[in-house]
Amino acid sequence: MIKLTNVQLEDEITLLLSEKNGLNELLTITLNALMKSEREAFFKENTNTNNKCNGYRPIQGTGFGKTLELRVPRDRFGVFKPLILEILRNQEEEQRDLCFELYGAGLSTRQIGEIVQKIYDKSRSANYIRH
Repeated sequence: MIKLTNVQLEDEITLLLSEKNGLNELLTITLNALMKSEREAFFKENTNTNNKCNGYRPIQGTGFGKTLELRVPRDRFGVFKPLILEILRNQEEEQRDLCFELYGAGLSTRQIGEIVQKIYDKSRSANYIRH
């Protein structure tokens, strides 16, 4: 394992952020690392079970104008749930609420779809927007 000083780490982060999709890359790395660390802490607290790490499952999250490809750590018994996923679910609910409010304010589903595509890099069906 390479040990970087805080200054070196800051320089690497700054370099990454200067790239075209750097902010989303950093966000993806950070979220994946948080979930992995959370699973490690979960297993340190729960040593009395036969439960074990069981790889990862892919999910998509919303970044800054792009979709993030995240790797959610799993456990054998399916009891580990990363807290960050709840934050992502809340963000999805907020998107749904925004669509509903815009639709209620008189915007067409096409207009709302264009706004969501521009902001979140996600296409939404007219059915999603109305419900």
